[in-house]
Amino acid sequence: MQEQLLQLEDIVNMPRAQTFDFLAMSPEERKKFSKEVGANEDELELFQKGLARPITKAEAGCMQVQWSEHCSYKSSKKWLRKFLPFNAPNVVVPSGEDAGIVYMGMTSHGKPIGMAIKSETHNHPSFIEGYQGAATGIGGILRDIESMLARILYVYDGLRFGDVRGLTKNQIKKNLNDVVQGIADYANSVGIATGGGDIKFDKNFSGNCNVNVGCLGVIDLDKIARSYVPNTADKKDYVFLYFGKKTDDTGMEGVSTLASNPLDDKEVKVKESAVQDSDPFLKQVELEIIKDIIEDGIKHDYLHLIGFQDMGGAGLLCSTVEQLAKNKNRDYGGIINANLVPTSMVLTAEEKVKSETQERWMFTAPKWVAEKIKKIANEKYELTKIARGACAVEIGTINNNGNYTVVQDGKIEVDVPAKFLCQGIEYDETQRPLKPRDPARLKPAAIDISEIRKNINDICLELIGFENVASDEPVYEQYDKKIGNTTIVERGEARATVFKVPGLKKVGGASTFGGNTRYGLIDPKEQGAKAVMRSTWSLASVGASLWAISNNANNGNPEVPEQMWEFVECMRGVGEACNSLKLPSFNTDAKYNGKSLRVEKGKSPIPVVAGNVSFYNCSAPNDIFPEGSSISPATTILGLGRMTDYNKHVTNQLQDKESSMYLIGKRSEHLGGSAYLEINNQLGDKLAEIVYDREQNEMFAVTEAIRKNYVLASDAIFEGGMYASLARMLSVSDNKKNLGMDISLDSIDDVNHFDEKMFSESGGVVLQVDAEKKHEFEALMNRRGVKFYDVGDINHTGHLSFIDGFRGLADLRVTQLRDKYFNGVREVMQ
Repeated sequence: MQEQLLQLEDIVNMPRAQTFDFLAMSPEERKKFSKEVGANEDELELFQKGLARPITKAEAGCMQVQWSEHCSYKSSKKWLRKFLPFNAPNVVVPSGEDAGIVYMGMTSHGKPIGMAIKSETHNHPSFIEGYQGAATGIGGILRDIESMLARILYVYDGLRFGDVRGLTKNQIKKNLNDVVQGIADYANSVGIATGGGDIKFDKNFSGNCNVNVGCLGVIDLDKIARSYVPNTADKKDYVFLYFGKKTDDTGMEGVSTLASNPLDDKEVKVKESAVQDSDPFLKQVELEIIKDIIEDGIKHDYLHLIGFQDMGGAGLLCSTVEQLAKNKNRDYGGIINANLVPTSMVLTAEEKVKSETQERWMFTAPKWVAEKIKKIANEKYELTKIARGACAVEIGTINNNGNYTVVQDGKIEVDVPAKFLCQGIEYDETQRPLKPRDPARLKPAAIDISEIRKNINDICLELIGFENVASDEPVYEQYDKKIGNTTIVERGEARATVFKVPGLKKVGGASTFGGNTRYGLIDPKEQGAKAVMRSTWSLASVGASLWAISNNANNGNPEVPEQMWEFVECMRGVGEACNSLKLPSFNTDAKYNGKSLRVEKGKSPIPVVAGNVSFYNCSAPNDIFPEGSSISPATTILGLGRMTDYNKHVTNQLQDKESSMYLIGKRSEHLGGSAYLEINNQLGDKLAEIVYDREQNEMFAVTEAIRKNYVLASDAIFEGGMYASLARMLSVSDNKKNLGMDISLDSIDDVNHFDEKMFSESGGVVLQVDAEKKHEFEALMNRRGVKFYDVGDINHTGHLSFIDGFRGLADLRVTQLRDKYFNGVREVMQ
C-alpha cells in the first residue's frame, strides 16, 4: 500500500502521525512549538480552532506556507479587491490563476487568439544568491505562462539596486552582475526572447534589491488549461500527475520564511537553502514535451479535462491543494501518497510537499489522459534519462470529500479541508494598522536654483549619463531579444517592444515593464499611478494603446504601520489610474464562454489581470544600516498594448528627413522626484500632477497620428524630462547623418522656468513630424482638442541646442551625448 495510489477506503483506518494540542500548551511550550514549525502563534491558534482537534507538525508546516503573505495575501488582498479593476470585456481569464489572459483578435479561420500575461518578484532569493535567485525567477514565470498552455513569447526584467557609489558598492555591483547573468543564461538557454524592462539605482535599495520578472505568451482561446481541477472530475477517475525534476531540499521555506520576513544578515547563510537551483536545459525539454502534450490533447480532445499548475512558491503543496480549492463549484479533496513523490534524497512528508525544487509542474487529469502524458514524457522524450530521474508519475487521487490528505509510510501526516487551508486569513486595519508618513521628513523643494543653473551644458551632460537616465544596453545586450521571429521593435529601439501576434494577420502587441521608485519617497499613491501612466505613455509612443496590466507591488514590512500605509496608497494609485483610463473601443463578434468581447468606447477600465505582492523588502539592523532599512514604495507595471496594424509603428530613431520636433503633454512646475533634482542631491516635495482625461486624449491623438504616418520617430518623457528624450533620440540615431536639433522653449507656456520646461517629468511625448504632414498633424491635434508645442527642427549640425527667448541655454555635441548615454550604466556595472 505504501507504493500505490490511495483511495478514501484505503485511509479509513490508517493511523495519524503524532499530534500536538497547541491550545492546551503552556506559553513556553507554545513559543517552542511555534519556533519549531516556523509559524505565528496567533495563527496556529486560529488554525487548530478551525480544525477543532490537535494538529500534526506537518499540518502546522502546511499552514505556515499556505497562510504566508506570499501564498495567502493576508495583508494585501483586502486592498487589492478594494482598489483594482480585475474585469473588462477583453478579459478571458482574470487575475487569480497562474496567468491572466486577454483577447487579442481573430484568425482568418475564425479562431480567437489571446495573450497570457504575468509578472512576479524574486527579490529575496536574488539578494541572497543573485545568479540562482534571478534564474529561478525567470524559470518560475515561464512555468506560469506555460501552465495556461500558452506559447511563450517574451520575458521581462525590472531591476532595482542600491547605491553603486556607497559603502556597499562592491557587494551591490556583484549582486547586480550575478542577477543579470542569471537572467541571461536561463532565458537564452531556454530560447526565450527578452522583450523589455529597465534598471534603476536608489540608495533605498542598498539593503534589498528588487528583481521583478514578467512574461507574455500567445494562446488559442479554445485550448486553455485552467489551474484547478475541472468539474469533470466528478465523473472521471482523476489523479495528480507529477511532471518534472526530482524533488530535493532546495527552496525549502522559500515563500514562508525567506519571502515573508525581513532579511537578517546573521541568517543569510542559513537562508541560502531557501534559494532554488535552476536547470534551463531541462526546462527546454519540458517545454517541448508540453507542446507535444498540447498537440496530442487537441488530437484526442482532452485539454479541457486537465488542470495544470506550476510547482513554484510552496511547491507540490500549492500546486495540489490550490487546484482542489480553486474550483468554486465543487468541494474536491485529494490524497497524496508521499512515498510516490520522486526524490533525490531522503525527505519527510512535510519536506516533500514544501520543497520548491525547480522545473516541476502538477497535472490533474483523468487516468487515461495521465497515461498519455506519461507515455509522451517518459517514453517518447525519455525524460527519466535527461535529468537524473526527472519523470511524469502519478502521486495521488482526487475525491469529493473536500479534504487535502498527505500520507507517508502508512501514516496520515496531513488531513485538512482544502478550502480552509487555502483560504487562510485576512488582516484588516486592526491587525495591520495604517499610519501616514510624517511629511516633515521630506527635504523641502526650496533649493538654490542659482547653484544648479551655473553651467547648463555640464548639467545636461551629467544628466544624460546618469545611471537612471542612461541606456541600459549593458544589461539587455546580454539577452537574446529576437528569438521566435515575432519581434518588430526590440528593447533599446523604443520605450516599448512591438511584436507580431502569431496567428493574427495585422494585429500586433506592444509591451513595457517599469516604474519610478523615487516618486514613492514623496507620494506612494502617485508612485503607483505614475507606474501605470508610464506604461500608457510608453505604448502610445510606438503607436499602441494599453490593453491590460500585470501589477507588481514591492513594499516593506506590513507589520510597520507606515510601510503598510505605503502599500495601500500605492494600490490606491494603481486603481485610480486603471479606473480613470479607459480601453480603446473594440468591435468584434468574438465570444468566450458566451461572453461578448466587444469593448465600448470610454466604458471599460484598464484591467489588472495578474501580478504579485512582495512584502518584507526590508533588512534587520546591521553594520551598514544600524536602524535597519526598507525599500521605497516600488510598484512596477508590465503593460500590454494592442495595435490594429503592427506595420503602423515608430521607434525612437530619428529619420533623415525635413521635419519638426513637437512636444505633446503639458510641463509642470513641480520637479519633485526628478532625475534633475537627484543629480543635485535633492528630492523635492511635489510630483508633477496627472490629469487623466487630458493625458488619455493626448495619447489617443498620438496613436492616431502614428497610424496616419504623420510621425517619423517618437519617445515618451520620463527620467530627465523632455531634454533627456531629445538627447536619447539623437544618441540612438544614425551617427553618420550628423543629425542635430535646434530647440526653442518659447512655445512652452505652461511654466515659466527653463528647467521646468526641459526637465519636468510630467507625462508626454516628443515627436518627429514629417514636414510634408505638418499641417495634417496640427489639424488632427486641434480636432482632438490637444495642445501641442512646435519646439524646433531637425538639422545636420551634429549639435543639440536650446534657447529660451533670446537666451542661449545649452549647446551640446551629439557625439558627447552619445558617449555619456551609452556608458552611464556600463561604468557603474564595472
